[in-house]
Amino acid sequence: MNGSTPVSRGKLSPADNGSNAKARLGGRNGYEAGLGEEWSKRVASWAMHGQMPQDYTVVPGSTEIGYDIRGDEAVLVARRAVEVDFGDGYKKRYWVMNQISE
Repeated sequence: MNGSTPVSRGKLSPADNGSNAKARLGGRNGYEAGLGEEWSKRVASWAMHGQMPQDYTVVPGSTEIGYDIRGDEAVLVARRAVEVDFGDGYKKRYWVMNQISE
């Protein structure tokens, strides 16, 4: 094997041409809901520690659907950047990522 030929370890066959992956996205609301749920978990964690930010904004054009490499497997995920304003001119960007279920 020369390293340039992809090896399929998942359930998709080459004949699928990504159609199964597209179906798993569940439309715009499928991955949007998952990203919102993950963001809610992060905000809840800040609230528990009394570190709530003043404001946050989704970074325009940052939402992506792709693969996250985990060891020798690739997992289909959605991700987006969120900019958080902690006040006093301190802003930080966080990546929110959610696995897209099969």
